[in-house]
Amino acid sequence: MTSTPFRLAASGVLRLRVPSPAHALVPVTIGGLWAAAISNVRLDDMTDLGLVSVMPASAHLLLAALAVSFCAALYARPLRPWVALVHVLVLVTMLYGVTAFLYSEPRFSTVYRHAGIIDNLLVNRATDPTIDAYFNWPGFFALGGMLTGAAGVDALALAPWASLGLNLLFMPALVAIFRWASDDPRVTWLGLWVFYSANWVGQDYLAPQAAGALLWLTILAALLTWFTPRANVPAGRSALRFVMDVANLRRMPERLRREAQARVTVDQATRRAGLVVLVVVIYAAIVSGHQLTPFPALLTVTALVLFSALETRALPILMAVILAAWLSYQTTTYLAGHFDTVTGSVGSTGQSLNRNVSERVTGSPEHAFIVQIRVWGSAAIWLLAAAGAVRRLRAGRADIALLLVEPSGSLLGFV
Repeated sequence: MTSTPFRLAASGVLRLRVPSPAHALVPVTIGGLWAAAISNVRLDDMTDLGLVSVMPASAHLLLAALAVSFCAALYARPLRPWVALVHVLVLVTMLYGVTAFLYSEPRFSTVYRHAGIIDNLLVNRATDPTIDAYFNWPGFFALGGMLTGAAGVDALALAPWASLGLNLLFMPALVAIFRWASDDPRVTWLGLWVFYSANWVGQDYLAPQAAGALLWLTILAALLTWFTPRANVPAGRSALRFVMDVANLRRMPERLRREAQARVTVDQATRRAGLVVLVVVIYAAIVSGHQLTPFPALLTVTALVLFSALETRALPILMAVILAAWLSYQTTTYLAGHFDTVTGSVGSTGQSLNRNVSERVTGSPEHAFIVQIRVWGSAAIWLLAAAGAVRRLRAGRADIALLLVEPSGSLLGFV
């Protein structure tokens, strides 16, 4: 018989028959060919379409080939996680490392301001809260100064690689969240693929909000994995009634908490206590590093306690105390003269949404086309999420926690 790359499974469906090492080499090869394909890109020829206008057709074909190979990795039985991991790593490198490969300088003007603040801290070894709001939330810049000082390089030298580095750091927390959400490992890898394919552009550069998003994902992964029960619909009970009971704080959340507490051993209790301390420390880092990220994080944790039986019920109170303490004692110098500026920006949510959506669909036809694709792509992701929530609800999974977490991710995209 002639050897083929497929075999007939017991279900009668053809399955891919490729050794794992050979399949793992496919994305690596695609990544190498892609790097060679973009090596001669001329940025001077770029139009308002952006990088896509100067990328060669071969680069787009290679990205499509990577997607096909990834689908084949998910299709394999049994699933080989490390093969899927290699595909995702190559995808992240291609999508978020491309600017580091092509640009010799950071693209965003704010990067130079952030790098200047980091250099200022390295030189003066102190902050001056009267200069700028950034010096009242210096956590990110202090960390940047520590890293650049240890590496012996300038902050601008690391800035082009910030996007790639941050997205790679997002991955462990995302894996933990997706594993908590589903027992099917294919959902984890598909979720990673969708996240990195549809993530916002320009939200992960050398900036405090990008570091805050990383820390928030870490907190969320810990809270969901260790302290939030996965709520299945009990037999003989409608999913709609279950959702209403959870939302109204009726019997089910209390029963879930009692069952979870009964399973906790002494070792687990010690580990969980350590995790709570770690969550508090990470949140304190968020509070010291960015003005707005702590607020959606606090609201989300509060909602998880109220509506999703999060077991760390005192955590929102402690987070609120940390936030209030920082604002009361560390930012008074700046807020005393700029209170109207801060409150005005917090209260202009509607205007911010308008600027980020409707006002951007202007300019040249090419630019408007790209913005429209982004808007419609975001709408498609929301529709898919809604369809998935309905499908899981009908299957007996009331994903209250995930529904509560999603708005915080959207809010973090605007801060």
